[in-house]
Amino acid sequence: MASVILPAGSRTPIEVGSGRHHWSYPYHVERSRHPLSLDSLISEFIDDPEAWTAVLSTMRKHLSALAGHMDIGTIMLHNSDMALKQVLSLLPHADESRSALEAALIGLGRWRVEGKGSE
Repeated sequence: MASVILPAGSRTPIEVGSGRHHWSYPYHVERSRHPLSLDSLISEFIDDPEAWTAVLSTMRKHLSALAGHMDIGTIMLHNSDMALKQVLSLLPHADESRSALEAALIGLGRWRVEGKGSE
C-alpha cells in the first residue's frame, strides 16, 4: 500500500495498492499580479499578458499615425529595459497617450499611484 497526495488537490491521502496508477485533473497556477504604473519597466508589462495587451492596444489606438509607419510592439520590445513613461516621452502626443494608458491600467485594476505604492 502507498499513500498519494496530489499537488493542489485534497490533502487527504489516496490509498493505492500495487500496480500502475494515473491521475489527471485541471491544475490552475495562480499568477501573482502586482500593480503597475508608467514608472514600471516595459519588461514588467511584457510579463503580464493582460497589461501588455492593454498597453499595446491603447498605444496603437492613440498613436495610429505612428503605427502606420512602425510597429509599436517592436519599439516597446527593443526598449524593454526602459520605463513606460520614458518610451512615451520619445513618441508624439505623449500626454494624450499617458492619460489613455493610465485609464487602461485603472480599468484592469492594476494601477499603482507613482510614489505612493499600491492603491
